[in-house]
Amino acid sequence: MGNVAVTSNIQIGSQTNPILMWTGDVPVSGVQDNVINTVDQIEISRGFNTSAGSPDYTLDRDLNKDGNIDMIDISILSRHFNATPGSYIPVVSNIMPTGKIKMQVDKTIANVGDIVTATVSIQDISNLIGYQINIKYDPAVLQPVIDGIPYTNSTFPTKGTILSNQTYSPFDLVDNKLINGVLNFSSAYLCMAKYRQNAQPETSGTLAVINFKVLNNTPTHIKFEGYKSMPRAILGTYLYDWNGATYNSGYSVIQPQRIN
Repeated sequence: MGNVAVTSNIQIGSQTNPILMWTGDVPVSGVQDNVINTVDQIEISRGFNTSAGSPDYTLDRDLNKDGNIDMIDISILSRHFNATPGSYIPVVSNIMPTGKIKMQVDKTIANVGDIVTATVSIQDISNLIGYQINIKYDPAVLQPVIDGIPYTNSTFPTKGTILSNQTYSPFDLVDNKLINGVLNFSSAYLCMAKYRQNAQPETSGTLAVINFKVLNNTPTHIKFEGYKSMPRAILGTYLYDWNGATYNSGYSVIQPQRIN
């Protein structure tokens, strides 16, 4: 490692074994607390779904330094959650999934005032621990609602049947852009090592359920779609395994049918 300016808080030395340096201890007001914990989780959430140049983007929050603060950074934090300088989680090779993520609607013909329910689910995704999803819809035709109340930009959809076990500390983030017809949300287990050691992965089930109120009868689609802060996503979907690795291929993305 070269070209490092030596300051009062840098010590120079050597040893025969690698030095473990955990990623995820985000400085708060310039100070790290030497443990990966909820403080870091909150700090990353302050800049979630921002990119370099945005007011809330900082390099400290961007754990993999790719110019975006997204679920990849949350996945890194989860991998090291509760780690201290004296702890170590072994690296395990990734398993490529062969399953699918899909969105289905409960009706394809709907009148004004009707509710169309979209269900997002996965099937046969190996060792899933987290996801981020971007959904696009036409806000002139559909309005997302929960218990009859319109969504806000911070409304998280109704949770599904998986990634909701409180034993593993599920952590949700949301960054909707309703004026543009965008729902962007994510969820992951923070206690990655505990989940992996229990060896009972949640590979199939429902991630989220979204109700849309029909505003007019114009033919329309609800669909997974790419987003600027998710540059390597597969059709607006990020899926992660219980080692914190991103699935970049191997699974199918199934879009719902057209409405009207």
